[in-house]
Amino acid sequence: MNNIVISILKNNIVIRVSLSIIYGIYNEWAWKPGFKVFNFKKYLFLINIWLVSFILSSCFFAPSMNLPLNKQTLRVSRISNVTIFLTPIDQLSVESSSAIHQQQNYRIGVNDALSISLWGHPEISTVNLANNINPGYYDYKNQPSKQVDTTYGISKPNENKADIFLVDGKGNVYLPLVGTVSVAGKTIEEARNSLTIAYKDYIVNPNINLKIAAYRSKKVFVIGEVQQSQVVPVTDIPLSLTLALELAGWVNPVTSNVNQIYVLRQRNKNSVDAYLLDAGSAAAMLYAQRFYLQDNDIVYVSTAGIAQFNRVMGQLLPTAETIWYTENSIPASIIPGINN
Repeated sequence: MNNIVISILKNNIVIRVSLSIIYGIYNEWAWKPGFKVFNFKKYLFLINIWLVSFILSSCFFAPSMNLPLNKQTLRVSRISNVTIFLTPIDQLSVESSSAIHQQQNYRIGVNDALSISLWGHPEISTVNLANNINPGYYDYKNQPSKQVDTTYGISKPNENKADIFLVDGKGNVYLPLVGTVSVAGKTIEEARNSLTIAYKDYIVNPNINLKIAAYRSKKVFVIGEVQQSQVVPVTDIPLSLTLALELAGWVNPVTSNVNQIYVLRQRNKNSVDAYLLDAGSAAAMLYAQRFYLQDNDIVYVSTAGIAQFNRVMGQLLPTAETIWYTENSIPASIIPGINN
C-alpha cells in the first residue's frame, strides 16, 4: 500500500504542485510571527501550474484511461460495458496473424458442403466429383433455398453433378451404410480418418476421397462505407483484409474515411480487439495484405467526418454485438428450404 501511495505522489503532478503550495504557505505563516496577509502574487505561478495540471490530468480519472497497455496497444476504452483494445495493423499484428494461420488448418463446420466418395464402390459413393461446381461461387442476392439449389444442383438430381453432403446443425453427416458420422471441428485429414474407421466394418481397406465443395460455416462481415456490404466466406485459403475489401467493391471514395478502417474481433462477451488500418498509408496497406481475418471478424469502414474513436465504436458496437449474438446463438442448421 505504501508503494502505491509513493508511486501516485511521484507521478501525479497535481498532487506534487499542491504539496509545494501548501508547504510554502506553511513555511511563511508558521515561522514568521505576527498576523500576515497572504501574499497571493507570490504563489500565483504555482497556482497557475496547479490549475493547468489539474485540467490536463483529468484524463487520468476518465473511464478506462488508466487501464494497462502493452507495447502494441494504442489505447483501451470501455463503451457500453465492453472493453475495447485498439491495436494498429503493423508488423507485430501481421506476424501474429500469420503465425496463427500457419499453425491452423481449416476445420469443417456446420453447413459446410462435403464431397465424399469411396473408390471402387460406385454403388455407395459419389461417382461424379463436383467438376462443374465453383466452390467460391455464392450469389447473396438469391434466396437461401434457391441459392443452394443453384449451387449444389439439389433441385436437379438427374444432371451430371456430384452428391453433396451438408454438415447438419449437430456437426454430423449422414452417409450410406455407416449412418451418422461426426465431422465438425475436424480437419480434412482428421475427418477422412473418422470416415475410414466407420467404413472398415463394411469395406475392406476403404479408400475415401474427401473434399470441401463449398465453405459455408465460417464468414467475415464487411460493412460500413464500402461499395456493397458483403458476407465473405472463410476458406482454407487465408483471407486478407485487402481481399475482403476488394470483394466488397472497395471503399466508397465519397463517404468513407480511409484513415479509419477497423477490424473488430471478439475476445469474449465483455472485450473486443479493434485493429486499426490507415489506408492512406502505403506501408499500412502492405501490412493489410498480410493481415488475415478470422471467423466472425467484422471489417468496418468509417464514415467521413467522424474522427473520434469512442464515437465510431459507440455506433458500431450495437451492430457488432447483434451479428455475434446471431452467429453464436441461433442454430446454424436453421436454413430456409433445407431439411438436414
